[in-house]
Amino acid sequence: MLSALNFLLLVPLFRPTVTLVLGIVLFLASLGFAVVDSVEDRFLTSDFYLDNLAENDVYDRIYDEVLLDPELADTTQELMGGVQAPRRDVPGLAREIIPPGYLQDQVEGSVKATTEYLGKDTDDLRAFIDLGPSVERIRPTLLGYIDRHIDGLPEVQVDSVDELGRSLESVYRALADGKLEDMTGIPAIGDPSAAGGYGVDAHAGVLADLDADPDFPQGAIAALEERRSEIEAHLREGRTRDAVKAVVPALTAPLMDDAIDELEKDLDGRSRLDLVQKAAEQTGEPRDDFLERFDFAREVVTRGWVAKWLMLLVMAGAGLVMAGVHLPRMASALRFPGIALFFSGILVLALGLVARYRLPKEPLNREGVGGIPPSLVDIANDVLASMASDIGSGFVTFAIVLTIAGLALALGSAFIRMTRIPFLSK
Repeated sequence: MLSALNFLLLVPLFRPTVTLVLGIVLFLASLGFAVVDSVEDRFLTSDFYLDNLAENDVYDRIYDEVLLDPELADTTQELMGGVQAPRRDVPGLAREIIPPGYLQDQVEGSVKATTEYLGKDTDDLRAFIDLGPSVERIRPTLLGYIDRHIDGLPEVQVDSVDELGRSLESVYRALADGKLEDMTGIPAIGDPSAAGGYGVDAHAGVLADLDADPDFPQGAIAALEERRSEIEAHLREGRTRDAVKAVVPALTAPLMDDAIDELEKDLDGRSRLDLVQKAAEQTGEPRDDFLERFDFAREVVTRGWVAKWLMLLVMAGAGLVMAGVHLPRMASALRFPGIALFFSGILVLALGLVARYRLPKEPLNREGVGGIPPSLVDIANDVLASMASDIGSGFVTFAIVLTIAGLALALGSAFIRMTRIPFLSK
């Protein structure tokens, strides 16, 4: 057996071939270690996700992009209490209903809960966005907004009961439908001395017409009747703008009630948005099946240390065998593993830089991700690209260590060659 081994060692191509193969193995093991180490260090840390969300301005983009996405128009309309506010006003209203700081706290809490689950610190995956306080803000926020909108409308002079009645009915219907842009002006009684006479009559006529309309919400009619004395008091004084403000809560109540009811259908009994359930629905599978796949991913991530040790053993084994092939020539035994480590470090560093700076910025295709609004796909692309860049940057330290180790072995080899000791210096 020894003679066969000696024969192989004498074959001219044996050492170069084995060195090349082991060099490739060492590089692949180095790359595998760099990937697993970088991924494990980040995937189990909530800061990795939170930093990338903040870096891509995700919280502001939810207000400025997601809520303006045409594919989410129904959800936005529900959040606006059914009121059809102009697009330019939606982000500001959404920030009043769901304050940015509150949204960020909720998201960070869900991310931390998820990373705790991934790290096996808990076996119960709970990721929620508590929208209870925000749902309670919808009505007062929109009522205040409508009042401000009314304050900004110009006055339109009217001089008869019929003209005032038509103007008031147009305003009332626009409010009941939530179509603020249909309100072009506030009727103003031209002769204040006649206000007490036809202002009240006009309002009474409008109530009668609306009550006779089967499509008009009867709940709004009842609410108007309850506030009749307040409304008529404003009209008697010729304060039609104040009268219109007084009818707003009554006319918008049915619309807001319906919108809030629709919004709460996506929430649990405690007004929380269950992110796990939503993710399962997006994949089109039952919650239990989704959690089962998520558990598999958790097992893979948490067992990364096994893969790291395996990669290290492969690297060490490849290096030792490569050195052994060149023994008793000590200089060669150090030089070739050193070269392999040096170039492995350079290649790992290059791949890390490619991941950091040159990967596609849109890993997800808008058309290829069914059921997800384009605005969310854009955000996901930016966050994923940022995460890939972050993971790539994790290669740098390990690559530098490999390169330095390779240089050290190469320098050791050069020193031994300088000694000119027979066999060892070859």
